[in-house]
Amino acid sequence: TATNGPAVAAADIKDIFVNSGVIDLHGGGRSFALKQDYNSNSAPVIFNSGTIAVEGAGGSGGMQLAIATHPAAPLPNFFVNSGTIVVTDNTAARDSAGVFLAWSGKAAFFNSGLIQADYAIKWWQGFYANSRDTPLSIYNSGELIGAIDLATNDANDWCSVLLVNSGTIRGDVVLGFDTLEEYVRNPR
Repeated sequence: TATNGPAVAAADIKDIFVNSGVIDLHGGGRSFALKQDYNSNSAPVIFNSGTIAVEGAGGSGGMQLAIATHPAAPLPNFFVNSGTIVVTDNTAARDSAGVFLAWSGKAAFFNSGLIQADYAIKWWQGFYANSRDTPLSIYNSGELIGAIDLATNDANDWCSVLLVNSGTIRGDVVLGFDTLEEYVRNPR
């Protein structure tokens, strides 16, 4: 708990992060349970089967992830959530996210649990430009409560996104700028 400023439970994950317990974080500023800065983009693998609860100021997030494939680490990066991620920021603004996400290289996002915030998944603005040849695949068989917004708002900075949903999405879905090759599949 950080009552006078931001709080971060874990930062700059280099390899594998596993949470099967409880991370309950309260911050007086913009707070994150897991924050990976763009200076530490070393291909993390993230597993959450536990509970992540974050309460902070505007723009707080369950996770801020920068996932990148590198010639020295060419395997796809991935995030797997079978647990619960809930973020509240006690503001009227729509700016909290279960997961703030930026990627370069092949990345996959698997959710069979619950992610709830203003945005379930939100593009982390200003990072990994020109990602056209670096696809992101999102597979949801769980519940995403909140918008999914992967738009960069810049025609020169866009990416390829595949969203496969067999679960529930309660919120608007925006996969990219108007020139984006977007493909949404709902097998129901």
